[in-house]
Amino acid sequence: MKSTSRLMCVLSDSHFLIPLGVFVLGVALLIAMH
Repeated sequence: MKSTSRLMCVLSDSHFLIPLGVFVLGVALLIAMH
């Protein structure tokens, strides 16, 4: 529970993590489809 709130704090602090996460998810989907 503590680590989750800490993670949310980091995510809200670092806006570049969101597009980076989307990019990583997209790459993972491409790998999974191939």
